Amino acid sequence: MTLLVPFLLLLLTHESPACQETPALCLFAKGRDAYRVADSVHNKYLVLHDGNGQNATTAADVTSPDTSNRTRCQSVDTYMLGYGSLMNQASVWKTNCHMQSQTSQALKGALDNFDMSIELQECLERQPALIPVKVKGIHRGWYARGRLISEQDLNATAAEMALQMLDLAPTYLGATAGNGSCTGVIYKVDAEELAATDARELGATGAGYSAEWLEHTDIQVLGGSNGPNLNCARVRWYRMQDDDVQIPSPQFPLVQSYVDLFVGGALDLEQRHNLSGFALETILSTDGWSDHWINDRSPAYRPFDTNAAASQITHALLEAAKTPGSRLTMQHIQGIRLPGR
Repeated sequence: MTLLVPFLLLLLTHESPACQETPALCLFAKGRDAYRVADSVHNKYLVLHDGNGQNATTAADVTSPDTSNRTRCQSVDTYMLGYGSLMNQASVWKTNCHMQSQTSQALKGALDNFDMSIELQECLERQPALIPVKVKGIHRGWYARGRLISEQDLNATAAEMALQMLDLAPTYLGATAGNGSCTGVIYKVDAEELAATDARELGATGAGYSAEWLEHTDIQVLGGSNGPNLNCARVRWYRMQDDDVQIPSPQFPLVQSYVDLFVGGALDLEQRHNLSGFALETILSTDGWSDHWINDRSPAYRPFDTNAAASQITHALLEAAKTPGSRLTMQHIQGIRLPGR
């Protein structure tokens, strides 16, 4: 069992040389975000379970790519591909460092003078930077329907749960193998972080992902030539089968808080790496946009109070919707509703 002891991180305003190092060091020196974190003893199960409690995929079950033909590799590093919420740095920290919150956006704020555990501080200090990439052969879309608690534990039928407003879940981003390309990030992980991310993506609340390895030749590192040597690496990604794709519906809509996490991450990468048009390309290369879309920002009319990037995210979505040929259209934007409306 995970023991949760919440703490909050000081938001500082001064510039620091540490911001020239890793984003996590910058978190302490510059303090862009305030976090509600868990000082916890984490339950590090490697065995994952599906909704019926049966053993499902584990990190050990996934066959590693054949690296025997890669010359001059003294070792093979492991990287993670993030193409949805894991494009957001806070979401990666939350997973790798066992930080607990309703959403990664809820970790952000402007509170003063709170301590954090030494364990958490050390974890954040060793977190790697996110490296923007473009990957061939991956088709991203709003494909991954969340699972209801009633489906997992109570064997409730879809008809029983169709009209209720208690047990809710949105549609998340997923990806299938297919034509075209997908923007995203890669970042280095150790064995424990790989297991933690597998648990997050393949666990009972997941959407039918399978853990696979990318061909390193399909990955293009963006933003300069100082990227990792992927010839000596393996890169995990989470794939959906075509038959598992489920598009948004009135019961399983898009939710703005998750859209904000996704698009906000792309905007941060664009600014951090000086990648003009990266966020726009990320939106345009995403399929499955829908007018089944709930604006669950809080507060909806003043979202910048809780998310400093809200205005930029709104601008990016509107720009994409007005771009000729975009999969996101103004019809989708016009379909956005407030909860309960």
